[in-house]
Amino acid sequence: MEPSTLIFTSDGCRGIMDDAFTDAAVIHVADAFARTCGTIGHERTKTIAVGFDGRRSSQRFAVHVAEVCSSYGYRVILSNAIIPTAVLSFTVGALPGTRGVMITGGSAPSSFNGMRFLAGDGRPFAPDDVQRVKAALTTEARPFDPMREAIVLTDLLPAYLAHLRALVDGDLLRSFGDNPQSHAALIIDSMGGAGQTLLEDLLASYGWRAQTIFGTADPNFYDRTPEASSHHLEPLIYNVNVTHTLFGIAADGDASGWTLVDEDGVVIPGQDVSRALAHHLRAHARIAEPERDAILAGLLCAELIASSGMTLRAAVDACT
Repeated sequence: MEPSTLIFTSDGCRGIMDDAFTDAAVIHVADAFARTCGTIGHERTKTIAVGFDGRRSSQRFAVHVAEVCSSYGYRVILSNAIIPTAVLSFTVGALPGTRGVMITGGSAPSSFNGMRFLAGDGRPFAPDDVQRVKAALTTEARPFDPMREAIVLTDLLPAYLAHLRALVDGDLLRSFGDNPQSHAALIIDSMGGAGQTLLEDLLASYGWRAQTIFGTADPNFYDRTPEASSHHLEPLIYNVNVTHTLFGIAADGDASGWTLVDEDGVVIPGQDVSRALAHHLRAHARIAEPERDAILAGLLCAELIASSGMTLRAAVDACT
């Protein structure tokens, strides 16, 4: 099918793989993106960063994007492994003159895949800019000759993880985690998505007893829909109920969406959690956006518990 059958969203496009979302479609959209992104924003685009999730063919699609963009003279930073969207967002925002393309279907079923476009600050493209990319599809993609020397295969995780460690109070987390009376434990449901065991590994380094279920990236998300909503939380709720944990967190397919449950396995409204985390960040003179990053949200919730001495629900209620 032609790329016109793709569904364009506020920050990119998506479609059913082997139907609308094909190799040819990805190449066509990548061509339109490469021709368009240089004129978006106030800063000249010099570099394109490309990442991918664990869906079937995501890595191959990412290589297509990298090769097309390199043929237009851009330097391309290509992730060497599955990453959450937030990792690519951080990379783009940290490098001047950079835009990004993330190959991910987000929270859609495994039959879907998509492309998310990232602006120079690491945030999603504005809807008007997405429409400019869509409009550029009226021009056929030109034959491309990739400049492979311009494509740099890169491990993007270390810088992102260092950034997260700089955002949180590691001493506080460690003091709480090392105190056996704190019962510093939680359950993480990565849903077979790109979040994998990143949050578990970070919290374990601070002495927390974190356990991830469905922590290995799976193209079919273990036959689940990787949407962190109340309809898909049964495994998380069960595991929280049968263990002595402070809270549970589910991360969607690319770990950009998340849902929290309290120590009783009851969902805490996302808006309330976001307001509480915003209040917590302001109180400590820090700037971050956990709304689009399940790993960061989990870390900050752990810190909120450690700093308040309350349960997560009580701490959230106290801030809202």
